[in-house]
Amino acid sequence: MNTHTRLISIYTPLVFCFLAAFSLVTVKSSGAGGNVAPSATFTSSGGGSGIYGFDTQVNDEIYPVCSASPFAWVSGGGYIDITWSSSQTIDELIIYRANRPYTSFTLQYWNGSSFVNTGYSYSGSSACTESHPFSAVTTTILRINAVVGSNPNFHEIEAISAGATNCVATLPQTENLSSGVVPSGWSSTYTTSSQGVGWLFTGNPGYDAAFGGAGNNNHANGTYAWIDFSGTDVGIIFESPEWCTGGPATADLRFSFFSYYTQTLTAGNILYVEAYDGANWIILDAIQQNVLGWQISPTYTLPGYPDGLAQTTVKFRFRGESGGASNDFYNDILLDDIDVQVAGCASPPTASAGLDVTICEGSTIKLKGARGGSAASSTWTTSGTGTFDDITIVGATYTPSAVDITAGSVTLTITTDDPDGAGPCTAATDDMILTIDPAATVSAGINTTICSGSTHATLGVFDGGASTIQWTTSGTGGFLDDTDPTTTYTPSAGDITTGSVTLTITTDNPAGPCNGVSDIMVLTIDKPITVSDAGPDQDLCNVTTTTLA
Repeated sequence: MNTHTRLISIYTPLVFCFLAAFSLVTVKSSGAGGNVAPSATFTSSGGGSGIYGFDTQVNDEIYPVCSASPFAWVSGGGYIDITWSSSQTIDELIIYRANRPYTSFTLQYWNGSSFVNTGYSYSGSSACTESHPFSAVTTTILRINAVVGSNPNFHEIEAISAGATNCVATLPQTENLSSGVVPSGWSSTYTTSSQGVGWLFTGNPGYDAAFGGAGNNNHANGTYAWIDFSGTDVGIIFESPEWCTGGPATADLRFSFFSYYTQTLTAGNILYVEAYDGANWIILDAIQQNVLGWQISPTYTLPGYPDGLAQTTVKFRFRGESGGASNDFYNDILLDDIDVQVAGCASPPTASAGLDVTICEGSTIKLKGARGGSAASSTWTTSGTGTFDDITIVGATYTPSAVDITAGSVTLTITTDDPDGAGPCTAATDDMILTIDPAATVSAGINTTICSGSTHATLGVFDGGASTIQWTTSGTGGFLDDTDPTTTYTPSAGDITTGSVTLTITTDNPAGPCNGVSDIMVLTIDKPITVSDAGPDQDLCNVTTTTLA
């Protein structure tokens, strides 16, 4: 990440000449990529030389604030070449001009045999600091061609290596403007200022905007930014750094502002709220109002744009413009409490209850839940009356109740915590349907004893998931219909000799997770009682004993 920290001094010219006073601050870059202009050689098609030459001024990493000197200048219509000893991949120029603006140019690069257009061209009034992003090119020479202007002059030109980023921090970010100076990473510039300054961060605004005055400005001096309008002021810009969103494609901007006057103005001054989309500045709002006291802005959506490292960044600015009234100084505009939040949740919590599952009655299920994102915890719930062994673990075990089994299915839901309370993130939830198939049941009846030569009427019963049955025997007898639960069994001679057989009734194997079941009964076969020959009849008289044959 390439991080720039610019401490910008406010410049007030003594006279409009090349020897005006200025203040310089050296800027240090760190990290891979970033500004590779310091390693390049700058030349031009014609213009300044010596202390005004491109070979000494525009890549020394010293940044005056849109002032008169020092600078390098090029003849109007000429070009500026940036040359490296080895190939560089570049996707942005940042130009810091002095007091003579450029109004247009085209950007070319050397392809090894000739200069070809990058496809990027510029036309405009050129702010003191202007970013010019373009599709990345790999080259040893980058040419700023056909620079139109009245001998435009330049303090510094940065060439940003593709893949580098100027993202200085990650959202959310707030700026309460209480330091009394331009905040670190921010910039304050102007196109035309009757006071010779941009946004102010100290001092007391005049008239109704004064601290404790009629306008109800209750923010102490030095704790906000403001524009001291006086005459026809143009392009008074207060620009944010680039901030990474941390993932989301957009961010939300809110702030406080003050714009109130009791005097009669033909038109109030205007505060433009603008966002950068990676190529152009887009006007989000034009605030032109006369309302007592500090106001809270609406929420503005900042479009994100790629920074070259697969990150999304946002940048915005506040541009003050005079409403054109000759007495616009009655309507100073004040700004405070800038707040930028990710739009939506940067790391949404996720939850998965797993796939729908079917189990057999009498079984439990070990769930395959999951949570992720910013979720730190989760809880299981059921639409039925069954129980979890631990509702707080993603792999909980669920035991269906009798009510669940009767219903045939329940919905099991996993819900995460809300990771940021009242913030943009919300709890995640997911559910799965647990289907409970009825188990097959069967009964062969009670054990029974019959007499040899008899048959047995079976008393089989089946239910649940079973749809058919089949009888089998451990002996060699036969069933009248072995698929009828109440059939007739006829023992064989072998069964009678053995004295008993086991009759088994077995259900089919139902579709799904349930298995077939069986049951048995023991059929005992008693042999008949037999009587031997007692001999011939006898007539006994006065005989006390006899012998039977």
